[in-house]
Amino acid sequence: MKVVHKILQLLELFADGKEYSFTAVIEMTGLSRSNVSHLLNALVEEGVLSRSGRGIYRRSEGMFRLSGRDLFAEFRRITRNGALLLRDQLDELAVVAIRRGIFRLTVEKVQPLRLLQVAEKTAAGYPVDWYGTGNGRVLLACAPRTILVEIVKHCGLPAPQIWKEAGSLPKLERELASIRKNNFCSMTLNNEVRITAVPVQDAAGEKSIALSTAFPVFRNPSADEKILDRLRYTAECMEKELQNSGIRISDLEQPL
Repeated sequence: MKVVHKILQLLELFADGKEYSFTAVIEMTGLSRSNVSHLLNALVEEGVLSRSGRGIYRRSEGMFRLSGRDLFAEFRRITRNGALLLRDQLDELAVVAIRRGIFRLTVEKVQPLRLLQVAEKTAAGYPVDWYGTGNGRVLLACAPRTILVEIVKHCGLPAPQIWKEAGSLPKLERELASIRKNNFCSMTLNNEVRITAVPVQDAAGEKSIALSTAFPVFRNPSADEKILDRLRYTAECMEKELQNSGIRISDLEQPL
């Protein structure tokens, strides 16, 4: 029974989603060094906790299984509802994407109800879609610089026809700094399609999610502020649900 009590102490500590070092766990639980070492290793092996290379521990997907929650279904419900809410407000394309490491993944894409539809896309031959989409640029702007450098190494710099203002790493960083400061991205493809995107924070406060829409310029020639307002409102709704559910992108270790 003493072991069960000690395990419960650790589960309660990590339930809030924060990260703790080995030393911090000892200080906050009052358990011995050997007890903490043994129990942390056991919980990591069972997938309840995960450990980074820096010796930092955090909750993992297994902790949600213990509570009977389907974390992935909950996350998909929130993103699906967000995309539908945005689509219904604007009657335009709604896309939710996430950044996981150096990869951008589209989680939801909801087409407008109108007959004329716009699909957010980029030029042929551009892998990962970081530069040619609004949500890609937003996610890149909110990523740590180390991730940015890895992405540039992996994908190269934007081609002139994709993003002429960002043809070198310093120029790309300036463009991303502007997006980060404004907290949104707006771009036009071929003078015909307008794309606008905003970041969405997960429960850890990380802006690893992006919400975007695309629409023909001729249909909404002066609707930028209205569209941005709707995007931000929908992002806030998603953030509240993610916060209430305690969902962080780093918790989603399985494929989406």
